[in-house]
Amino acid sequence: MPPEANAVEQVLASLGKMIWESYVKSRQPLLNLPEELLQALEEDIIEYIKDRAIAGIKEVSKRKSLLKEAIAQGLSLNQIKEKIAKLKAAAAKGKGGTIDKTLMCPQRLK
Repeated sequence: MPPEANAVEQVLASLGKMIWESYVKSRQPLLNLPEELLQALEEDIIEYIKDRAIAGIKEVSKRKSLLKEAIAQGLSLNQIKEKIAKLKAAAAKGKGGTIDKTLMCPQRLK
């Protein structure tokens, strides 16, 4: 492990919040987020777990729109996931394909 990694591991251990492996698995991928999501995360406007969920939307305009909506309305992670499922279902339907019923599961459970 490089010396920098040891320093990071010591800081994480002193905070008692996470270990190096959990950091690499959950937080390091955040550095690869699209620019608008990374900026919102850096400005502490939205939680990282919500940011990661929104990053799953590939179409830039829809992703930016959902990000703005999530921030403005203070959407929960479940609400964001529901909106993503609707977007994916609409995209599948718009392509003439069949709707994946697993995307509609949260709505059926309600």
